[in-house]
Amino acid sequence: MYPVSVLPSPFLAGPAAIPQGGDRLSGHLGVFYLVDSLHDFQVFTDEDGLETFLGHLPNADYASLRNFISSEMIFFGTGSIIALAILAIRMIISVWRWHNLKKA
Repeated sequence: MYPVSVLPSPFLAGPAAIPQGGDRLSGHLGVFYLVDSLHDFQVFTDEDGLETFLGHLPNADYASLRNFISSEMIFFGTGSIIALAILAIRMIISVWRWHNLKKA
């Protein structure tokens, strides 16, 4: 498995650089990967801004679309981190129930 600092970011390297296969991004590293990706997006918007791919738009469209993209990425990024935490808790409960029924 990769250490957390070596995981590629889809915002910087593109989707082709994301490792394929369950052994590389499995289990507890999923939370770190999601947090790192959300952080990379925030760093990208702070350093480069969304002007790199929205610069051709008129000023009125640019401001509203910039706010929309930023709020949607933060909303769904945070939601995915919360959903992953809830999914892990539900998985533990499910395994616990299965283990207890198997004993009885």
